Amino acid sequence: MKTPLLPRFTPRSLSAVAIGSMLCLSAGAWAAPANPRVIGTESVHQEASLTSPTAVAGLGGEVTLVAMDKLYNVPNVITSHGHIEVDPEGLAEGTYTVSASMLSGSNQVLLGTLTIPVPVTSSTSTVVEDPGDVDTSAVEFGGDGTPLPAGIDLLDVGGVLVSDSNNNVVLSADLTSAGISKTFHVESAIVAGPAAPAAKGHLSILSKVRANSKGLNLFALAAKGLPKNITATLAIDGQDVATIQTGRRGAMAILRHVGKAHPKGKRYINELPPTVDLQSIQTISVHDATAAELFHINL
Repeated sequence: MKTPLLPRFTPRSLSAVAIGSMLCLSAGAWAAPANPRVIGTESVHQEASLTSPTAVAGLGGEVTLVAMDKLYNVPNVITSHGHIEVDPEGLAEGTYTVSASMLSGSNQVLLGTLTIPVPVTSSTSTVVEDPGDVDTSAVEFGGDGTPLPAGIDLLDVGGVLVSDSNNNVVLSADLTSAGISKTFHVESAIVAGPAAPAAKGHLSILSKVRANSKGLNLFALAAKGLPKNITATLAIDGQDVATIQTGRRGAMAILRHVGKAHPKGKRYINELPPTVDLQSIQTISVHDATAAELFHINL
């Protein structure tokens, strides 16, 4: 199994990342970007069980997905890299096709094939030739394995299907299920809007979900170069979710340990509602009382 691409963060270090980025950024003139440029990264590490759709005894396994997308200062521009590892158990010998079901639309993308080797029979036992005791049934797509299909966005993969030679699905994994383990991590600069052309800032999100566990959800957004002493609105995926107050120097910060109270019983001046699902966020924007955009981030 591959080592995750994700560093370890604590509530204190995550907040420090955002505030430090806000304090160290320099102002600049706003203009519509002529060419896409990288402003951050979005990464995911997921583990899900393979199960038999017809509940055949002995069939199972695991799917591991590790992905990182580069975030750009314009929407709909994505570069993705990572890998999907499929490790089935209980399949009969033969060649199977492996496909990914995508979240955006109902289409499936063919990843490639996996082969279960034919057992080698000796005079005393039936064994599988496996020099070095290597698991010959596992297959990797991307990374050091079979190249991924061109243009696939691994963060858009919602499931993995293993089919036999008759196109019957014999194993499947749901990467959207509540029972999976998933770590979601975002580090990105903000993109200034026309109402605050000098805006600079940084977003940090760290969300961990574990089966039978409460998990961890951290959100830190900091910006400066905004209009001073105004009340603005934070919108997520087009819906207003929180009111933000900028300071006398035109700075703001939202530091929220979602799902848990402040360790000292205090409330942040700007806080994110605990009902927000951090792992499903697609867009974040902040606008003033006239609905003019101060800044945004596309995930």
